[in-house]
Parts: sequence; structure tokens; C-alpha cells
Amino acid sequence: MPPQMQESVHGTLRFGVYEADLRSGELRKHGLRVPLEEKPFQALVVLLRYANEVVTREELRQQLWPSDVFIDFTHSLNTVIAKARRALNDSAEKPRFIETVGRHGYRFIEKVVIEMPKAAAPPDLQLLRKAENVAVQTPAIAIAAPLDPAARRPESKKSHPVKTWAIAVVTPIALALMVIAILNPWGWRDALLGKPGHPIRSLAVLPLENLSGDPSQEYFADGMTDELTTDLAQIGSLRVISRTSSMQYKYAHKSLPQIAQELNVDAVVEGSVQRTGDHVKIRAQLIEGHNDRHLWAENYESDLRDVLALQDNVARDIARKIRVELTPKEPTVQAASFQVNPAAYDAYLLGRYYFEQRNEQGLKKSIDYFNQAIAIDPNYALAYSGLADSYHVFGTYGIMPPDEAIAKSEAMARKALSIDNSLGEAHAVMADNLTTYHWDWAAAEPEYKRAIELNPSYATVREWYAEYLNAMGRPQEAIAEIKKAQEVDPISLITNAVIGRVFFMSRQYDQAIAQCKKTIEMDPSFPRTYVYLARVYEQKGMYDEAWTNYHKSRVLMGSEPESQSIPPAKGLDAQSYWKQRLAWAQYDLKHGRKASFDLAVAYSYLGDKDRAFEWLEKAYQEHNSWMAELKINPMNDPLRSDPRFQSLLKRMKLE
Repeated sequence: MPPQMQESVHGTLRFGVYEADLRSGELRKHGLRVPLEEKPFQALVVLLRYANEVVTREELRQQLWPSDVFIDFTHSLNTVIAKARRALNDSAEKPRFIETVGRHGYRFIEKVVIEMPKAAAPPDLQLLRKAENVAVQTPAIAIAAPLDPAARRPESKKSHPVKTWAIAVVTPIALALMVIAILNPWGWRDALLGKPGHPIRSLAVLPLENLSGDPSQEYFADGMTDELTTDLAQIGSLRVISRTSSMQYKYAHKSLPQIAQELNVDAVVEGSVQRTGDHVKIRAQLIEGHNDRHLWAENYESDLRDVLALQDNVARDIARKIRVELTPKEPTVQAASFQVNPAAYDAYLLGRYYFEQRNEQGLKKSIDYFNQAIAIDPNYALAYSGLADSYHVFGTYGIMPPDEAIAKSEAMARKALSIDNSLGEAHAVMADNLTTYHWDWAAAEPEYKRAIELNPSYATVREWYAEYLNAMGRPQEAIAEIKKAQEVDPISLITNAVIGRVFFMSRQYDQAIAQCKKTIEMDPSFPRTYVYLARVYEQKGMYDEAWTNYHKSRVLMGSEPESQSIPPAKGLDAQSYWKQRLAWAQYDLKHGRKASFDLAVAYSYLGDKDRAFEWLEKAYQEHNSWMAELKINPMNDPLRSDPRFQSLLKRMKLE
């Protein structure tokens, strides 16, 4: 601690649900320690002592770093303040606690109560400012007065008229408050006892903080977040935000009410995970979203072998706290009956970590790690389910021949379900294989529904089911289902993009354009959105716009011809546009990409139906993923009246 900070080390500074203990150097929230390094804590203490006053950057420098220490001051101070804000779930853009005052300094804007021993030394910053002849105003903070020793003397037995009057007035009020608390007409008792102010029907599990002191254990904390989310999602009475959306807040400097508002949830779960060897400790807190009110907190410890039971205990405690009644259809206890080999669990989490990258290199690594988990524990159902997902994506992305990829995916999914038939993810991949590869529509729907029943917050299965419903010519049901996917995964780019695709397939073009533009605002670098938007513009005859978006998608995917520099489109007619689309498809085919469906579409709009059906037959043989929606896809309209098209629909069991 620098010399400037060695004075006045006793007492506590309280603000909101937080307190800074000057003796121990700890920041606490609802009595639970919040990890915060020494320098950020010291900076926070200085700001707390001068709440509602501007503390200059130079004053902070003199408090935090001795004069003989040479540092990059600007960068160091910015880092210190950022860490303090993160510990408080605060935001520089919408501050609740620490406000930036131009380039001048910072100001703590929340009311602070200082509890300090009577003989404590005066605040050091006051001395600093006096030494520099800086005008000092009285800090606008409430200071709790120390106890007067005289107040602890035995009271005289003689009644005092003021005291008698106070008893006469206060006693009836106290009795009335007791009655109100017992009857609880306005929910006051719940508020006093830390219960939710209103029913909690939705929540998000924010990324658990890795307290292991080892950055390489980050995957473990993320995996625990994922598993806890999955456990809670089995409670059908709750809408649980999916991992994809929650993980967006891993490094976000936003307040909890702001996060709850953006995710449209009633409450959030936050906490930390600390792993030491094969021992794991989880700290979890349940916070009411709209007002940052603490509802519940608990610490859990277990051997890593019993980690599933540990996750289940956390999920059950949260469910109990928010007064959700579990039913036999919400089997959160099933996971507790399994024990996991720690090494197998590690390999599984690494597999999921690389699977989420959704690129060829990451998918190959995910398969390696899932296989490692199975080699360690041949009865590990989740690892088989992970392999099923990886091979399924391999097939749909064209990285592996579909015949080979789907066969492996189905084998792994069946193995997972033979061990644990309650895995929603395994049922989901089985359903989508039945749809996109086998075109077994009757068998696919029960599998989708079973997957949703087992894991209602698994957004991916709802996306797949929405596309299935569209393929079956049930557009209103498809839109309702994709909206449910958005509810549990509001920030997912693929979820939002697929909404645009669903609108397109149901010929609601204006809604599709609006949704695609909204998704582009979320992330302008996500290529699939531009593909869907281009196809909407094609159907509206807006060829310049279609060309621009198609070109953008190809640039982002790295599939634009290297030797071809294409100028921006202006005044394109249908013939010119479809010739360009044909050229793009031929380029893709030459470079080993699946292009049969795009070639069929281009030839059909250029009026060459024979070539179109030639390539459409090829797409049928390849099980091209666009073929599943052949019955309703607007892009197939030029061929729809041809008997060959009707014959193809019958072979696909769509007629």
C-alpha cells in the first residue's frame, strides 16, 4: 500500500448493496466477497470518500502510485477504473456508480455511508488537497455517527415524559407493522425476507467467473455455465436464456438491470467457479433483474466426480427460491444419478468449447476431444451427443460427404440415447438428420417435440423445428416457433437470421427485409444474413440490392473469385443479374463447394429448364440442405408448373 493510503485503514464504506472494508481491503456485495485487485480497490476507496465530488486524474495518480514509480499512467489508470466498474457491474456509458467527467477525472455518484471509528485519521485526500491549496467542499455523503459511550449507561428507572410519549406513539405503529407483515397484503414480508417482488418466469445464467487463477481453466468455467443453464432449462415453468446469448455478456461492463432488460428476463444468476485439482467450488447468486435486488446466495463444494450432482443442487436451490414447482416432466434430478470421470469431463468441455467455433478447424478439434472423453469413460452420454452434433455440422457444411457424416452422426446420437434417453440435444440432432437428409417428415416431428420437451431453452432445436414446419407448409406455426427460439436466445445471430429466412419462405418479404436489417445491425460481419436478404430482394425484383448483398456475403465467407474485381451494381436487369449468379455458382462448383441447388435456380431464371432440372436432380442426389424446403421455396417458382417438379416432390414425400 503506498504511503498516501496507509492512513485511516479502519471502517467500512457502504453504498447500495456493496460495502468496502478498509481493514481487510475487500469489496463485498450482500456480504459476499467480490474479487477485486488492490489498485482498483484503492481507487474505489478514494472515490467513495469523496462521493459526488470530482476526483482528478492527478489526485488519483498521487494516491495510487508513488512518485518514484514510472508507469504508463493513462493506460494504468484506465485499466484500474475499468476493473473497479466491472466489479460493480457498472458501465461507463450508463454509470450507476463511477461517472467519467470529461478528461478531468471521475466522480462517484451514489450515496455513500461511512462507518468509521471515532478516532480515525482524517481522509488522506483531504490533506493532499490542502497541501496543494485546492478548495475543498464538504463531501455530500452520509456519515454514520459513532456510538456515544454515554448512550450505553444504565437508564434511570424514572420515566421521562418524552420517552413515555414516544412509547405511546411507537408501540401501536410497531404492532400495526407486525400485522401488515404477517398478513403480507402488499408483499412487504417478501421484500423484507429477500423474496422476489413478483413471480420469476424467466432468467439468464451469466458466465461464471473463473477464480482458479489459471486462464487455461476458462473453458471449465464456461462449461459449468453451460451445464447449469441446461439444468435450469429442464424446468418447464421457466424461460431460461440460452448459453449463446448469455455468453455475450462475459466481458460486458453493463449493470445487471441493463442486462436483464436487454435479455427480457425477471432475474439473473451470477457467480464464480473455482477449481483446485479435482475439487470444485461454485458460488451462485440470484438477483432480481429490474432493481438489482439480491434474493439468494450460496456456496457449493464437491469432488469433480460428482459435478453433475453439484450442478443439480444449484439448479434445485434456485428453483426453490423462486417458488417454481417441479413436476415429473421436469427431471432435474436425473443428472445427479451419474458420476463423471474428471478427465472425461475436462475433455468433453474442451470438445464443446471448440464445437462452438463452428469452423472446420474447431470442429475437427471438437471431434478429437469428444473421442478422448469416450476413451476415458465409454458410458459418457454427453460425449457421444457432442460427436453427433459435430458430424451433423460436418455434413451440412459440406466438410465431409453427407452420406458418411450423417451415418456417423446418427450412430453417435443413438449411442448417447441408449445411455441416457433424456438428452434433448441428441433427440434434436436425430430429428434434423431425419429432415435434412432422410426427408422422413413423419418420424422427424415427434423427435423435435421430444427434444423441446426435454430442453425447452435449446434454441437450436426450435430453429430446426421452425424450418421443418415451413417445409411442411405450416408458415404460421413456423413463425411462432422461431419467435420462441428468439425468446430464449435473443442475441444469437443465427437465430435472428433464421427468422428472416422463415419470413422469406412464407413470402412475407417486407417482414423478412426488416428482420435481416435488424440482424445486420447486431453484427454487420455475419454472412448468412446477407444471403437471406439477397434472396428476398431477388423475389421483389430489386436486383441492384440483391447483387450488393450477395456480393457482401461472398466477401465475408471468402468465396469471392480472387481474380475478379466486380464493380458495384447499378441498374441491373433480371438477365444480367442471373448471369452473375450463374457465374458465382460455377466458381463455387469448381472450388469444391456445394452449388447444385444454386445452379438449378440460376438456370431456371435464365429460362433453361432442362439444365435447371439436371442440377436439381444432382441436388436431390446430394441431399442438399435447400432441398428440404422445395415445396414452399419461392426460388423454385419458375419450375413449379413442370411435371418433372411434381415428380420430384413425390419422390421427396412432399406430395
